[in-house]
Amino acid sequence: MTRDERAHQLAEAMAAYTRLMNTVRPASSGGKNSEAEIEQMRVDGDIIARAAVRARELEAEQNG
Repeated sequence: MTRDERAHQLAEAMAAYTRLMNTVRPASSGGKNSEAEIEQMRVDGDIIARAAVRARELEAEQNG
């Protein structure tokens, strides 16, 4: 993976995190998310999880 590809993946994960934080409505405040919002949160969560796995892999490559 090139540096540009890694930068793109990081930017994508950061955007997903921002969307997630802007979408979540805590139940404690009486909020309820729509089905579309819940699905988008799942997608964003997957993007963030993939980026985290890749970050750990890159760290292991650099340290190993």
